[in-house]
Amino acid sequence: MEDSDSFMKTNALKRELLRRKPGNIVEVDFESKGNKKLFLRFFISLYACAKGFLDGCRPYISLDACHLKGKFNGVLVAATGVDGNSSIFPVAYGVLLSENKNSWIWFLELLKKAFGTPKGLVISSDMQKALDFAITQVYPTNFMACCKDL
Repeated sequence: MEDSDSFMKTNALKRELLRRKPGNIVEVDFESKGNKKLFLRFFISLYACAKGFLDGCRPYISLDACHLKGKFNGVLVAATGVDGNSSIFPVAYGVLLSENKNSWIWFLELLKKAFGTPKGLVISSDMQKALDFAITQVYPTNFMACCKDL
């Protein structure tokens, strides 16, 4: 199987994750160009992760991203919480073509769909401008903390 074929299998992954647990939130976006289907982005938040966050974590989400290098570029994004043992707790992850306002808004709207807006939710991120804007759009009444490298 070619590496590029794996992108076309993301819909099969989505169907299987939803079949196994209907509470999972899985979204995959493609763009059609002629008879070609181009991968845009995906989002996964497993039901167990969202429920675990709501039931056993502090109302704190950290958002971050790292650039993917190699044959296929993009950005791996993650939302993590902090559990009762002060350890990181995965809540959701995805792949975006790039860090921009629309991509972050899309990711955050799906994150909100996964666990809502818990009382007292604090969202922490770096100073990436597109993410800063997206947080204020999707979570306008929540406290946001930005951390900048020293």
